[in-house]
Amino acid sequence: HKTGEPVLDSKGKKIFGLQKFIPKTAKGSVEVEFNFDGNTLAGKNITVFEECYLDEELIAVHKDIEDISQMIHFPELKTSVKDDQTGIHIIKSEKD
Repeated sequence: HKTGEPVLDSKGKKIFGLQKFIPKTAKGSVEVEFNFDGNTLAGKNITVFEECYLDEELIAVHKDIEDISQMIHFPELKTSVKDDQTGIHIIKSEKD
């Protein structure tokens, strides 16, 4: 998405992750897990935006749509079967 709008899963719901953490230093990172059906995202790139709250107050935001380190690529995979003799996409099942 180049829109900056939230990405929707295959059921039309916004995709988001939530992770509570207690920082041990001024710099660091935390992993956030996202669970969703991404079938509708095949062939697309999305950028993860971050918001950090302290006691329900927004204290930091990272929303750079061009940040490559925040991008996820969803490959588009396709398979196809073709009969060697006829060249068509319908094949007769054989014993082997």
